[in-house]
Amino acid sequence: MMPTRFPCLLALVGVVALSAPILVVPGPDGEAVAQRRERRKPPETKKVKAVREWAYKRLTQAQDALASDDYATTLAKLEEMKRSTRLNEHEIALMHQTYAYYYSEKEDFKGALREFEAAVATGGLPTAVELSVRYNIGQLYIMDEQYHKGIDTLNEWLTLVETPTPDAYILLANAWVQLEDYERAVPYAKQAVDMSVNNPREGWMKMLLSLYFQVERYPKAEGVLERLVRLWPKKQYWMQLSLVYATNEKEHEALSALEVAYGEGYLTESRELVRLAQMYLFHEIPYRAANVLEKGFRDERIEETEDNYELLANSWIRAQELEQALPPLGSAANLSEDGNLYMRIGQIHVEAEKWKNAERALSTAIQKGDLDRPGLANLLLGIAQFNSGKLTAAKRSFTRAAKYDRYKKQGRQWLRHIAQQA
Repeated sequence: MMPTRFPCLLALVGVVALSAPILVVPGPDGEAVAQRRERRKPPETKKVKAVREWAYKRLTQAQDALASDDYATTLAKLEEMKRSTRLNEHEIALMHQTYAYYYSEKEDFKGALREFEAAVATGGLPTAVELSVRYNIGQLYIMDEQYHKGIDTLNEWLTLVETPTPDAYILLANAWVQLEDYERAVPYAKQAVDMSVNNPREGWMKMLLSLYFQVERYPKAEGVLERLVRLWPKKQYWMQLSLVYATNEKEHEALSALEVAYGEGYLTESRELVRLAQMYLFHEIPYRAANVLEKGFRDERIEETEDNYELLANSWIRAQELEQALPPLGSAANLSEDGNLYMRIGQIHVEAEKWKNAERALSTAIQKGDLDRPGLANLLLGIAQFNSGKLTAAKRSFTRAAKYDRYKKQGRQWLRHIAQQA
């Protein structure tokens, strides 16, 4: 809908002084736009006839009624003017312009377009006012989903006006977005952002960012996001900046952005915390990975899944804290459908020479089954049993291990060793 109130139509001296209603467009390099700026020429100022008392009175009454939502009176005053045969070109233009505002209030965009175009066609508008009306026509075309006409109208307007506002560029960008031509939308959105550098609008910067994502210009998106986090340090911008850094192969910067988000308390979802932990591991910082995950589990923010418990266990293992790795590894093993994680627990106990714990874990691994290396599981179980003095059980385990080609030699060596012990 067009703005609901309009400035006074008539100056006391009888000369129209309209300001263009500005359509507020929600939102989110410039070679074509730059060339258009170079072609701009100052419009010629033209003289118009004065508004006479009879027309002045009815136009004032029509606008006052419109400002009070008295649409019936507005229409009556305009119809009275329309019936007159004594209006000059300037008065006729103002009548059509006021009709256009009336239709805009009623959200009849086609009617508003018709009247604005009629106002321009009279040739009776002052130059500045005519430019404002042309801008309104471009807006209305876009609001009426006649995007190409709106684009053409506004581009023509840009060649005539000396000091265009960034709103015009963002409006053109929106029109191209509606046509799903994101490449053509980019320079207009960028121009709007560049023109508002001292008073940037977050919505416009978000629009430009979205367009850069659409056309896969990630280095450009990086610059917009760096500015967004400085001006509006929100979670979504820090998360996006981290992802863009990673896309641009700036892994250290990606981690730093995610660390800032974590420090600000923005990372509250399981996948976010897990991603931070994975990045710490990627950068060989396992202690921080483990601490992030431990806290996440304590705060009940990280989902209790096999993968997440295994990630915590791996973090402690890579930090060479095997004892701390065992509880999460056990939780992951309980959730797993196969015995491979129990086998890992058994390996850790074998390395620590905790034979009873190793036997228990490896037996569970073999019982659960579907092992990647069943021969190794039996070999390790035999070693644990042998060191616990369970020679008969160890013999059975080594015999099973020897059935696998990869562990045949070791299994037979252990069997000979048991025979010598006897």
